[in-house]
Amino acid sequence: NKKNKRLAFMAHFNHPQELKSLAVQQAIAKILETGTQIRTQSPILAHINDDPNVWRELSAILNLKRLYLSMRYKISFIFIFGQ
Repeated sequence: NKKNKRLAFMAHFNHPQELKSLAVQQAIAKILETGTQIRTQSPILAHINDDPNVWRELSAILNLKRLYLSMRYKISFIFIFGQ
């Protein structure tokens, strides 16, 4: 029964710049056309993606429904955001 099944593609992107090439943009479009969700996970990296605007842009490009972020201090933890 295909009606109740969803496919999610897990990726690992740290910054929207990784998604700027034409080949990557075409691949993302093809994946999204199938109805597949793209989910991404990444550590929060100082001076690379520690700005909320970076994640906003990444989310917009990938049409993200869920975003997994992790930060390392004395313990590790994961934030899960719904959009």
